Parts: sequence; C-alpha cells; structure tokens
Amino acid sequence: MISPGARLLRFWNPEPAPRERVPVVRCGPARVARAGDWVRVLTWNLQYGGTRRHHFFYDGGDAVRVPLADVRDAVGAIGAVLRAADADLVFLQEVDRGSGRTGFVDQLAALQGGLGYPLQVSTPVHLTRFLPHPVARPLGQVVMHQCILSRVELGPAERIALPPLGESAVRRSFNLKRALLTSRVGGLRVGGTHLSAFSRGDGTLGRQVDALCAWAGEGGPWLLAGDFNLLPAGDDPARLGRDAREYADGPGPMAALLATGRSVVPAERRLEPAFRTYLPPGADAPDRALDHLFVHPEVETRAPQVWPVAPWVSDHLPLVAEVRLPKGR
Repeated sequence: MISPGARLLRFWNPEPAPRERVPVVRCGPARVARAGDWVRVLTWNLQYGGTRRHHFFYDGGDAVRVPLADVRDAVGAIGAVLRAADADLVFLQEVDRGSGRTGFVDQLAALQGGLGYPLQVSTPVHLTRFLPHPVARPLGQVVMHQCILSRVELGPAERIALPPLGESAVRRSFNLKRALLTSRVGGLRVGGTHLSAFSRGDGTLGRQVDALCAWAGEGGPWLLAGDFNLLPAGDDPARLGRDAREYADGPGPMAALLATGRSVVPAERRLEPAFRTYLPPGADAPDRALDHLFVHPEVETRAPQVWPVAPWVSDHLPLVAEVRLPKGR
C-alpha cells in the first residue's frame, strides 16, 4: 500500500513507468528511408536554453534563472545551428518545455516553428510542480525533455527508464528521471539518452550502461546517441584536475559500450581535441568529449565531426555523423 507521503511525492513529481509508449507527433510528410540510404544524424545537449552567459549554482556559480531575452537568443541560435547542420535525425537533450527558470518557454515548439521537422518525439526527464532547491531561490516548476526530430519516417517510439542515482527516496523523487528514448528508422533501431552527471563513482553510470546494452542486445542493428557523461576510452580524467572526480566510474561503463558496439569516431582519432564537446564554466573551448554516437558493429558510418557553435550558446557542442541504413530484419 502506498503511504500518503509517497502519494504526495508522486503527485508533485510524476513518476514514469519503466517502459511506456511515446507518441510520434506528425507535423507534415516525412520521407521513407530505405536500406542503403545515408542518414545524417546529430546529437546535442542544449543546456535547457540557459546559455553560458550565466554561471549556474550546480556548477559552482550563483545563477538560478535565465532572463527571457537570453532564452530567446538561445533558441534562435540553436535553430540557426540546426538549420546549418541539416541533419535528417536529431537527438536533443535538456530541452525546457515550460520551466520557470527559462520563462516557461516551450523550447521544442519554438524550435519546430523555424525548423519544420515533420516528426517529433519528446519525453520528460525532469518533471516537478515545484523544486524547492536552491533554498534561497527555488527553481519552482521544471519541465525538461529529451527529444527526437526527424525528416525520415519513424516507427513506434518508447521510453525506457534508466536506473537512478543512489540517493534517498525523497531526493530521487525530485531529481531527474533518466531515460532511453527509442524508435526505428527503416531497419535501424535508434535511441537517444542522457546519462547521469555527478554520480562520482557510485555505480550509477555502470547500471545505466547495462540497461543501454540490454536494449542494444534486443536484436537487429542499432544506433545510440546522446550525452553519456563518459570520457572516451583512453582519456585520463586526471588531466582535468578537480573535475576528475566527476569521472570516478573509471573506464568500465565505456568499455561495456565499446564491447557492445563502436563509436562513429575512429579509435585512432577519439582523443583529438577536434572531437571534444563539453565546455566547462569559464573555458573558451571544449576540453573533453562527453557526447557520443555508438552503432552496432555492422552499421556503416562516415564523416563524424563536432559542429561549430558560438561558445555562449550551450556548454555542449553538437556531434554529427552519417549512418547507412541496413536491411530490415
């Protein structure tokens, strides 16, 4: 029997099911992708439109809310980047869709108005009616999603919950509910995700990667895109100084992903500065690669690159690559 306290927490912070269908919203005609077609893929963490003009409390600063003018600037700049990158399949993380901290702007709707992708899928990863943190200036309502935009036909979409951080039930209720958002493009199963930050070696990333690998093992060619909060294999976190503690999980989770599939970035290039995607506060250039595209070993890929973006827009840069659709199974 659910206690009154637990019932109140679920009302305040809706709890998603372990696996649930997500609607594919159609805004126009999409093209049918066929086996052998090359599909251009992009993944990008938008930092919820907060921009790097502010140093936020969770990164050691004091900013909590973002002026509406900055949110509008960010949405405009993000839209311009997506139009220039011209991807067929877009995976977005940290998209605010009615959060108080960003002026209650539905950023996905605002982007769609200027981009015109015919298909979209969106699921909440942080949904709370009122977040009482930080105490002095609470965030209030938070509605943050991860999304897929597509020019090519998508199959049914599903949200798969990922294991949470190891914390109290109350903190877990108010915290992010990480997920894998899946669909299908032709014969390719596709998934977008955003793994936990600030786990600091508590085993969460390993458990989340195990869930991703289980999905990958369900059969057929696949693609995984997103912000994994994991350094590339062979990158020594000690070079990051104090930030090294954020990657205390070590190489295990990344090794598991590479044992299941492969990165679109060739092994001999994965440590090049050109493939770094994360800009820490105060930095003028990215200093680590946290955003990745992984594929089934049999899936062909080409032309991976980190797309250039003005450093004020987000603390992440987009990763782009082309993927060849396999035969259906």
